[in-house]
Amino acid sequence: MDRIREFEVDKRIVGIKNVSLNERYLSRASTAFLLFPDHPLTEAIAQVGAILILAQAGRSGDGRLFAAASSRVRYRRPVRPGDDVVEIEAIVLRLRSLR
Repeated sequence: MDRIREFEVDKRIVGIKNVSLNERYLSRASTAFLLFPDHPLTEAIAQVGAILILAQAGRSGDGRLFAAASSRVRYRRPVRPGDDVVEIEAIVLRLRSLR
């Protein structure tokens, strides 16, 4: 994740991930068919979501987060190196405490 473009505390966040040929996931790939893999995109989604949760108003605790599940994650099209940006939007549906 490279930067945050929009941020509404406790509601939503939009992050930007730039994909270039210098990504370590692409260093061993064939140049004939370069696609950015799904797992680093899922990691970027988790990072954007973590920023949203850690910035929660009135949050107390030690800063540990636990992701219980990822549901309805959809990749709308393949990501190729040199694409301008990948936009990641996370919307809070429900927050709950483990305490």
